[in-house]
Amino acid sequence: MNRKAKLGLNIVLAAGLMFTSAGIIPFHSETGRAEAAEPTAGQGPEGETMIFETATKLNTNLTGWYTAGKGRQENTADGLLLTSDQRENVAALSQASADDFIYEADVMIKEGQPDASLLFRASGDGKQAYMLQIVPQAGVIRLRDAANGAGSLQEERQVPLVQGEIYHLKVKAQGSSLKVYWGNQYMPVIDIEDNTYSSGQLGLHVWDGAALFQNILVSDLQGNLGSVLTSKGHWQPDLKGKKGSSGNQGKALLLYDRSAADFVYEGQISLPSDGTAGLAFRSSADGSDGYEAALVKTGNQLRVRLTKPDGTIIATSSRTYPGQAGAKHALEVQAKGSRIQIFVDGYTPAAIDVTDSSYVSGNSGLVVNSGTAYFQHTYVTDFASYNNEKYRPQYHYTPMRGSVSDPNGLVYFAGEYHLFHQDGGTWAHAVSTDMLNWKRLPIALPWNDYGHVWSGSAVADLDNSSGLFGDSGGQGLLAYYTSYNPDAPNGNQRIGLAYSKDKGRTWEYSKERPIVIENPGKNGGDPGGWDFRDPKVVRDEANNRWVMVVSGGDHIRFFTSTICSTGR
Repeated sequence: MNRKAKLGLNIVLAAGLMFTSAGIIPFHSETGRAEAAEPTAGQGPEGETMIFETATKLNTNLTGWYTAGKGRQENTADGLLLTSDQRENVAALSQASADDFIYEADVMIKEGQPDASLLFRASGDGKQAYMLQIVPQAGVIRLRDAANGAGSLQEERQVPLVQGEIYHLKVKAQGSSLKVYWGNQYMPVIDIEDNTYSSGQLGLHVWDGAALFQNILVSDLQGNLGSVLTSKGHWQPDLKGKKGSSGNQGKALLLYDRSAADFVYEGQISLPSDGTAGLAFRSSADGSDGYEAALVKTGNQLRVRLTKPDGTIIATSSRTYPGQAGAKHALEVQAKGSRIQIFVDGYTPAAIDVTDSSYVSGNSGLVVNSGTAYFQHTYVTDFASYNNEKYRPQYHYTPMRGSVSDPNGLVYFAGEYHLFHQDGGTWAHAVSTDMLNWKRLPIALPWNDYGHVWSGSAVADLDNSSGLFGDSGGQGLLAYYTSYNPDAPNGNQRIGLAYSKDKGRTWEYSKERPIVIENPGKNGGDPGGWDFRDPKVVRDEANNRWVMVVSGGDHIRFFTSTICSTGR
């Protein structure tokens, strides 16, 4: 691991995590399972020892830690040191549970040659779980089932392991797909399917030695809402952000200490099935007062609703909006004085525009009234400073956050102008009806299994020549982009394809033709250098075909197609 990575670990000081005086549960090294023990005072579920919750400097977003096994846990200047007794196990489990997620940590072997692991989708007693291990004695990274039964999962890859080096462990769990990443590599070193465990807790584990853990993180909500004040219902971290589910006890509510009076509140919400979820604002700390701006999903349609916490309806949108399965909906609340405007997915005019003076200030949060919803990128900005900073251009488009470079995919479709631009190897997105006033939408094209999504272009397929829009009115948008694999020479730059069936609000990478052209730089027998830029696609009506122009190395190449999704 490079010096920069070491410095990143060392500058994050660990907090004082302490054991109580309760006994520790025996843990079998052969199976990675903990035996049950009689609970004692101060212990967690199944009798595991609770960790004293005063950690303030350890870089982790997991909470509710408790321990199992034989060993000790120490606060050091560099991180969380987990030390087992000789040829024994010690584990620390968080009470946070998750289904789909990215879970990662920096790990350093400190004493002996121990197995050091990330535990995920674990049972409360740790007897059933996946383990992502570094195994110095064998020189491997290993993904295994902690239960270690006959025929159970055990996949490993050879990696160089040296005591005192810092290694980055990372796993992406999505349904039955398990992908393991090593170091700074973009592509997984292990990529398998296994459905033994679908959900569970997250934790750490060491066998026969000592290992230092730092930057212990799981994918979760990103935003500026602050610390949680009130939590009702079921909430958990997720690959898509924060997952909330209503239940028998009523709605799920998560309120934060970010308080505001006049503001713009932005968030992304995904409803996998019929349900109601949205953003809470101007709320009291207990959630009994305030407003809720909610999306009401029925089938493939959405309505927007403004209510009070008791369900009193203040206003409902007069029209419906597309609610495609899996869509990330951009919800924006503008509140200034008694005027409240609510926008959805960049459509104008506002879905709701009312005056109501019941509440003038309060906290911000998330709410799921029925069903399940996922929340991401929730930001509250004071109204006076929103899009109005001293040096922010007022005439030209600018994003509220992130970076902007390389305009991509400038296209007009169904009464709207779409503007895409580069933001860290992704396509950011905004829409406008007049090219002066823009509404920002969620990232259209994020990183994918093939790599980063560099520059390209977009076209409107108005007669379904691609064959992709038979179930969406025979029209849609296509995006051609530069696919860049950070692990490959010159990125193995290729041309990829994505499409949208709902006026650019939801984008999918083509499954049948994810890569349209393998190497645009190739010229006859010359393989080229995998180095090209910016595929530009236009319609040639006179010849009933599509034409793509690409800069490949030191020359320009042209490709043609009659169906949009292939090139020659």
